[in-house]
Amino acid sequence: MAGKAGKESKKSKGELAEVLAELASLRREIEALKSPTVAALGATRTAEQVAKRASAFTPVQRARLIEALLQSGPQPPPQLGATVGLATGSLYHHLRELVAAGIATVEDKTYCLTPDGQQLAEALFALPHE
Repeated sequence: MAGKAGKESKKSKGELAEVLAELASLRREIEALKSPTVAALGATRTAEQVAKRASAFTPVQRARLIEALLQSGPQPPPQLGATVGLATGSLYHHLRELVAAGIATVEDKTYCLTPDGQQLAEALFALPHE
């Protein structure tokens, strides 16, 4: 009889350990939902991908192009060039860089921000001034 009670006790301790581990996992998931950490945001990009996208905001001419697309929506190159004051050659160079970084896309000779580009631009332009 004592042997049977001992087995039940071990089984109960094992089950309790599993329940506690699952509870700890659920607590971590809840905390992740509460705080805006990388894990909570569901980020799956590598550091290289992040750097490529972030570098699209430099030099300042690209940041101005992104700002113009963010504020005014899709635009053809002549309108963008006039808005930010870029000559044709420089304009197309910067637009190609934005497309290559996944920040902008072009369709029917009109440039617009990609969903990722829009989200990143909104976040960066919303940062407080130093």
